[in-house]
Amino acid sequence: KECVRTTTSSGINAEYGSLPIENARAYIGANYTLIIVGTLPEDSGNYQCVAENTLTNETRISLEGELYVTQRADNDVDDDSEKPSPSIASYYTTVPEGDSTSLLCAFQGVPYPTYTWFFSNGTEIAELEYTAFSYQYERQVLQIESASRDMAGVFHCQGTNIAGASVINVTLFVDYQEELGFYEELPDVMNFDQEAGGIAEVVCPAKGTPPLQISWYGGDNTQILSNSATLTVDLEHHGNQSATCRVSNINGTVEQSVVIRVTEREDQVHPNPTGDSLEATVQCHGDSMTLVISERPSNYALFHLLNRSCEFEGDTQNIEAPLEACGTKVYYNETHIIYKNQVTGISSAAGESGDDDSPISRDDNLRITFECAYKRTGWRLRVEQEWSLRDSFVYL
Repeated sequence: KECVRTTTSSGINAEYGSLPIENARAYIGANYTLIIVGTLPEDSGNYQCVAENTLTNETRISLEGELYVTQRADNDVDDDSEKPSPSIASYYTTVPEGDSTSLLCAFQGVPYPTYTWFFSNGTEIAELEYTAFSYQYERQVLQIESASRDMAGVFHCQGTNIAGASVINVTLFVDYQEELGFYEELPDVMNFDQEAGGIAEVVCPAKGTPPLQISWYGGDNTQILSNSATLTVDLEHHGNQSATCRVSNINGTVEQSVVIRVTEREDQVHPNPTGDSLEATVQCHGDSMTLVISERPSNYALFHLLNRSCEFEGDTQNIEAPLEACGTKVYYNETHIIYKNQVTGISSAAGESGDDDSPISRDDNLRITFECAYKRTGWRLRVEQEWSLRDSFVYL
């Protein structure tokens, strides 16, 4: 004879399993007890407990009684006054992130208790201050419009009257999508120019929830930085170093590695006792860059790029360097990708020796470093401008 539905002449209609949300003011709780949220004088009336047989579909009234609700003044205190006592026990509830939910609080007491809700740190939840929260039924119900993961925790509901106060704790769990990974891939190699006193930053592109633990490890798997996504690179000394960004949370561990290369600084102006000069400009294209030699001495038998297999005859005026070949180096910053190469001119005198492995003297050879900058747009490149040499004239 389980009471599955309650009806009354006053208009209250509750079913087993329902909660007092929206316009509902009553529900059937543990042991099939009818709980009315915020009883009012108009709730007085005849109540019936209706039992249903799910096998025969028969229904009958298993319990019937009268309820009388009287109004008392807040200061009407006598020997009948009672400290608020919880009508329901402390409980927990779970809601998906982004959904709305209602937290219920109910006390019995004489005179009728007032209700106050607090965060777990003791701060009162003021309806006007916290727009995500609102109240119903004289603050017996705390309404949350859109639950977020940072709202998870314990909410305290306090019932107070002149005889004392009591508290019901409601624990809210918020379900959300857990993830662990990276929002982009680190390049295999990151190149930087050597610079006295200079530093650069390499950022680990990690993402995930719950909160992440991010650490950096060196090539020998020794931890070099903890609790930071940003690794600072010293540009004072040239060389290569391997670095691994390792990211962990309760879902596991993932990592990415990168080789950080600091290139030794190269002079772009090389004096030569002859006083001869060479004039050149740089043209930047979608997949290459071209050093255009407009006026030069004729005493060079050969030119080559950083990769010596990319050679040009001495009378060549347009020296083309592909962005992905011939030793072209790539450098990154926050807004641009910079490609750089170097042309070396072998003088006719040096070329006559016929020994390709012979040392190259700075007095006999010309070196010109040139570069192009491309603005980063997502993962695509576009030519932003043509960059000329730092000096229009490069002295031999």
